[in-house]
Amino acid sequence: MDATVMKNLRGKIAMVTGASAGIGAAIVTKLLENGAIVVGFARNLEKMEETKRNLPVGFHPIKVDVTKEDEIRRAFGWIKENLGTLHILVNNAGCMAIGKLMDGDPEVWRGDPADAGKTGVEDGLIINMNSTAGHHVPYYVNPRLNMYPASKFALTAVNETLRQELRYAGSTIRVTSISPGYVDTGFALRARDAEKVEDEIKVILGAQPSLTAEDVAESVMHVVSLPRHVQVDEIVLTAV
Repeated sequence: MDATVMKNLRGKIAMVTGASAGIGAAIVTKLLENGAIVVGFARNLEKMEETKRNLPVGFHPIKVDVTKEDEIRRAFGWIKENLGTLHILVNNAGCMAIGKLMDGDPEVWRGDPADAGKTGVEDGLIINMNSTAGHHVPYYVNPRLNMYPASKFALTAVNETLRQELRYAGSTIRVTSISPGYVDTGFALRARDAEKVEDEIKVILGAQPSLTAEDVAESVMHVVSLPRHVQVDEIVLTAV
């Protein structure tokens, strides 16, 4: 598959949100290793700059908070002016807010970007990072964890709606949703207010096998290796 990936990626412009750590950083590395030029969006520019020193050439980190539309538009403007047409967009950035659906803060919900910058791809591939929690609701003893699957089910609907809209418009842009199970990146423990349910989170996560960030990045490479006429709707990943 590597030769096919390199052929498909050579000279292509890719953008990855949440590029400073975890799954995002692993995806950036794989794309660069296979010949793509990669723009990374994250709030932690210093961490991306530090990572850049150990990466192949072609990485352009930009400080962007993807919950702020003006920052997104400005960053996409920079890409178009300095690099040209964007071919691959990986919406990986997200947050896990602790809260119940009935009493949650809508401003917090809006902080989990489902489709940030989707109009920035002119002809190519959009990959939205979802979760297995977007397909079935896990049972949480503590209802303060319930907001996460609710937001991921919404993302599942956004993916399919966007795919249908693009098809109706006659666009050749493909949309893929990748839904991993538990990935050992520390993401859940960095959630807003996670300290309130930290013990329960550790019990839940400790009871199941985990994927690595590199596992998820490999699934992205599989999607980009396919011919342009192949639409992958959904990939679900779990560890055994």
